[in-house]
Amino acid sequence: MVGLLIIADQLTKLAVRQSFALGESVPVWGDFFRLTYIHNAAGAFGVAFGHPAVYYVASIVISIFIIHNLYRHPDLRSWSIWGLALVLGGAIGNLIDRIYLGAVIDFLDCEFFDINLPTFKLWFIHFRGYAMTRWPIFNIADSAVTVGICVLILSVWFDGKKKEVAGRVPKPNDSETGKPDGNPAE
Repeated sequence: MVGLLIIADQLTKLAVRQSFALGESVPVWGDFFRLTYIHNAAGAFGVAFGHPAVYYVASIVISIFIIHNLYRHPDLRSWSIWGLALVLGGAIGNLIDRIYLGAVIDFLDCEFFDINLPTFKLWFIHFRGYAMTRWPIFNIADSAVTVGICVLILSVWFDGKKKEVAGRVPKPNDSETGKPDGNPAE
């Protein structure tokens, strides 16, 4: 699955590079959905976290961590494996762009409800406000990472709920001992 995700990500980016000029935007579904070709040298959602090397190192470390966990813990639940595979494929897809172009190719451009958070000060916290009228432009790899993280969160949450429910289930009587816990020493 990881390989197919990387191939799909890279093929769509290649198609965009060959079909669009950098900065060009084409409406697909009115203003709600457009294809807009940009290079994103920053991180997720265009947020800059410092030196560009941070993104290379983070992608490599995350990829190694995921591969290590997939091989070290083959007993992971299927949802956890899917989530890790999506994050791994997305991380590698964007790392390929960074290695070859120095930035990530983004092209999926969607309308989003407006977010307008006002400036406020609370004790020692000074928030400068935030406004967003369109969702940040993204790609297939970004989508895979986002969906993968959501799947992992749900997997952890549901596994916790299953353990919580299993902990409340009374143990059946052992037919040989007649004791509720099956311990013949009592």
